[in-house]
Amino acid sequence: MNTSTLALSYESDIENIRITQCIKSIRLNSDGFTVSIHHEETRKIHLIHQYNLTSTLSDKEKINQIVKTDKELNINCRKKIFYYHTLINTQIPEDYYTKENKDNILPLQTSKSETSTLFPERIDTYKFYNLSVWDKTLFANIKESFPGFTIKTCISNLFNLLHLFDKSEKKVILFIENRRFTILAAEKNSFLGTNSFSFTNEADFIYYIIYFIRKIFIRTENIHISIGGNIEEQSVLFQSVKKYFKQTSIFHHAHLNEIDNGHYFCDLF
Repeated sequence: MNTSTLALSYESDIENIRITQCIKSIRLNSDGFTVSIHHEETRKIHLIHQYNLTSTLSDKEKINQIVKTDKELNINCRKKIFYYHTLINTQIPEDYYTKENKDNILPLQTSKSETSTLFPERIDTYKFYNLSVWDKTLFANIKESFPGFTIKTCISNLFNLLHLFDKSEKKVILFIENRRFTILAAEKNSFLGTNSFSFTNEADFIYYIIYFIRKIFIRTENIHISIGGNIEEQSVLFQSVKKYFKQTSIFHHAHLNEIDNGHYFCDLF
């Protein structure tokens, strides 16, 4: 039984892929997954396939379907990365990071600490560790089902994108994934903070954004907001943000311009 449907397909020069020079990325989010292949140096995108998953699937069934799809694709690049969208993330300075501190943080981050694990990633651009909360069983299933893959969180790429902004700007990146979003802020290349929120309607969405920005920035004028993920420029959500923060735009990357809804994949590259 096929439990996924292809929602978007982009292929370019796929017959000339050199697997030793390309990266295959698989991204799992709340309602689907994406498989992409791009050249490591030029960042040219050769393939993006986005799939929707049946909503009733367990985490194990989701992983099984991704494994099946990956085998059918049959492109085994030298470098492979499995990305996951995490909703709970904590940052600690690299000098403070120890296993003992990591273990002490988990019960503070989730009431489900017994069934969760804390996954550390060093964010070189800001010299701290991001600690993300994962379900233990899901994490184990991914490691077992995708040997040879590096496991990463999508927020690790968002930190790098935030760092690429002009150093003089007050800047915010907002990435929307289904009915939840992650927001990150920096000023003059100094990281200020991040948070993730779930929302049910437009009012919640705007309230959380304004609340976060007012807590983070002393002065809220001249803030540049770049939005990626599951959103369109004509949507009510985007226009609502632009109403309060005039310098708001959809995320653009040169290597994503040829792809419909390319901003949805900005966290992959």
